[in-house]
Amino acid sequence: MSKRREDIGTTQEPLTPEEVTARAKERGACGLIEGCTSWRDLARVLKTPQGREFCMEHDWPSIEEWRGIKRGCPGLENLGIYVDCGAMKGRVGEFTLLAGETAADLIFGSNKGIQRVMAMHGARARVRLEGWAVAEIRADAKSRIEIEKTGKAIAL
Repeated sequence: MSKRREDIGTTQEPLTPEEVTARAKERGACGLIEGCTSWRDLARVLKTPQGREFCMEHDWPSIEEWRGIKRGCPGLENLGIYVDCGAMKGRVGEFTLLAGETAADLIFGSNKGIQRVMAMHGARARVRLEGWAVAEIRADAKSRIEIEKTGKAIAL
């Protein structure tokens, strides 16, 4: 088991899934977080309604924690999580979380289910919903998301 760091919010070291899970438990995360031992497990929990709500209500993870997570998980973007990625554009998966210095231009044009976009800690996004796209879009007070809809698209 990894050593717990008291100054997790200021460390420059990579974080482990166990450290992130412990931090979430300290903040009162529900039982879904139990048993998360990989970054894929944690991403799965973040994608649930409870996980998304917990992140927004508790401003968790902090931007420093996100940066530690990124250092600990080099393939974070493959899980739909973009931290300090600068400018990005295109089509992304059904779940996209933007954090920090990230500015995204995203396009959703599918009727294959609800797309979910979250922005935290100053991230910015322009989301274009085309055709029959349906998207749940959430941003914290520090972030901004502009929404453009065409056709029968719906933003929740």
